Amino acid sequence: MRRSTPKPERGRRALPLALGVAALLVLAAVPVADAYRFAGDRWPNKTISVANRAPLYEPAVRAAIRAWNSARVGVRFVRAPAGRARVVFKYSPGGSGPSGCEGIAGGTGGGYPSPFIQPMDVRVIKRCRLPRLRRLTAAHELGHVLGLGHEDRRCALMNSVGSIATQLPSRCAPGGPASRRLVLPDDVAGARALYRRKPKPVDGSVALFNPGNGTSIPFDTGSVDFGASLVNRGLDYRWDFGDAASGANSARGLEARHTFSGPGTYTVTLTVFDGGAQIARSRQTLTLF
Repeated sequence: MRRSTPKPERGRRALPLALGVAALLVLAAVPVADAYRFAGDRWPNKTISVANRAPLYEPAVRAAIRAWNSARVGVRFVRAPAGRARVVFKYSPGGSGPSGCEGIAGGTGGGYPSPFIQPMDVRVIKRCRLPRLRRLTAAHELGHVLGLGHEDRRCALMNSVGSIATQLPSRCAPGGPASRRLVLPDDVAGARALYRRKPKPVDGSVALFNPGNGTSIPFDTGSVDFGASLVNRGLDYRWDFGDAASGANSARGLEARHTFSGPGTYTVTLTVFDGGAQIARSRQTLTLF
C-alpha cells in the first residue's frame, strides 16, 4: 500500500502494511533486530480521540482500535464526535490494485504533533470490498497516527509492500500465524519504544490569543472577550484572567468573557491541553485604563 510519508527516521520501529494482491494482504518479513522505524514524534498524552466518517469502515475502525488498545503500547485510542476528534477517518477517491484498498494518514506520515487547526485526516478507499483488508488498512493507518513508519525487514502490520504467498516466509503467508492478528510483535515493540520516550515540546504559539500581548483598552464596563488564535475543538483551552478580586477568575473553551474588577494591568494566561496533557501555555498582559 502506498503512503505519503516523510523519509522515516531509522531506529527501533515496526512498520509496513501490504494491501492489495486480490483478496490477500501479505506481511513482508526478514528477521532483523529492532526492525521497527518511527515516522513522527509520540503524542504527549495517554489518549488519542478518533471519529469515523467512512461508514463502510466502521467495523474495521472498531477492530483496529481494539487491536492497538489491547497491545498496551502506552497510549489508547478513544472514540469521540467528529467535531472534537483529533483523528478522523474519511473516504478518498481512487485506489490501486485489484482490491482498491489503501489509505493515507494525515499526508505527513503521522506522529505528533499533528495539525492543530484541523483534525488529522485518515483517508481510505470506499471501493475496498474485502472486510479483512479494510481492517488491516485501518489498523495500519492508526500505526502511522501513533508515529510509526514503514518497515519491510520483518513481519509486521506496518509492512508497506504486498507479494504472493510463495515469496514470503511461511509464518507471514496469508492464513499463517502472523496474518491472523492485526498488530504483530514488531509493531508492539516499536510503539512501546516510541512511547517510552519523552514527548517533544509543542510550539507555544498554540496558546496565543486575542486581544494580543500589551493591548490597552478603556475600562468602560470591564467586560473583555478573549479568543484562542489557533482553533482546534479537539483541544482543551483553560483561561486564568489574573484577577482574583473578581471572584470568577477562570474559564474553559475556545472563547471566554471576563468582567474585570477594576482598571489596571492584568496577566492573562491560556493553557492548552490535549487528552489531559498540557501542551502549551501563553501569558499576555492586558491594560484597562
